[in-house]
Amino acid sequence: MASSVRDVELTLEGLVSFASQFLQEIELEDSYHVMKELGGGGYASVFMVKDIKTDQRMAVKMMDRKRTTEGNFLMEFSISFLLSSHPNIIGSYGIAFKTSDHFAFAQELSPVGDLLSLILPNTGLPGDTVKRCAVQISNALEFIENKGLVHMDIKPENILVFDQHCHCIKISDFGLSRFKGTAIQTKSGTGSYMAPEMCQLTDKDRLVVDSTLDVWAFGVVLYCLLTGEFPWQLAMPRDKE
Repeated sequence: MASSVRDVELTLEGLVSFASQFLQEIELEDSYHVMKELGGGGYASVFMVKDIKTDQRMAVKMMDRKRTTEGNFLMEFSISFLLSSHPNIIGSYGIAFKTSDHFAFAQELSPVGDLLSLILPNTGLPGDTVKRCAVQISNALEFIENKGLVHMDIKPENILVFDQHCHCIKISDFGLSRFKGTAIQTKSGTGSYMAPEMCQLTDKDRLVVDSTLDVWAFGVVLYCLLTGEFPWQLAMPRDKE
């Protein structure tokens, strides 16, 4: 049964409030041995670390405090924690902290990497593998929708892989996620996976967020998995594809 948006909002408000009370500032090297960088973007990087006390390996997402607010960080952490019970959504350890320069939280470590790393250019993946991916991604998206949320950035880079044949894959990165029904005025997501209504959004328009945005991106992901290429660069009339 789908959760009411208000129930999820209240749950997230509680999680954000709780996390904010226990958000301690630490020196990363005092608690974790940083092993390597796994990836990064404009405002955040992900590192493989090992807990000094337990030797457990995990992924830590670190967000630049100059480029994100504590409120936005806590919301992403809380959404990730709320959704992590699903088998096809990345697990969260409920560990959040800050350093002098970053906000950070710990997640399950993917042993293989992301789905993009497996796609052969102009070839894609075997049909059976794509079918397994399709089932798992759609199950995760249904769960996200039932919570009243929209991921907003579904793409192979945000789908982590736990074995080479994709028997287990998990959606990650909820930094752009919004509640269904939220009105936005700026584009959100990654160009080639954006639905037409998002591509055509201007500063003068308002777009009401809906799960169809994730469904469109899911369709583009399936095309990429099957062919190893994009169907188009941008879903707008000026794109020749």
